[in-house]
Amino acid sequence: MRRFPGAGHRSVELTHDAPDDEHPRLGAWLQLRADDPAAVLQAALDDGLAQARYSGHPNYFMAPEGQVFTITPAS
Repeated sequence: MRRFPGAGHRSVELTHDAPDDEHPRLGAWLQLRADDPAAVLQAALDDGLAQARYSGHPNYFMAPEGQVFTITPAS
């Protein structure tokens, strides 16, 4: 894992398996920061995106192509 100023991180893991709806952990995971993570998650779910489940907190959703987004507090 590479750490960047301002609490940024980058981690790359390679796998031979392609991501799909059954295994979202195999695709790209991206982090969004928001003042109200729950509201951003609800907007994504209202737009028809699927909620992804993972330990840590409940604010994860998955794009149709398999990318998983986590939404964390901006501050």
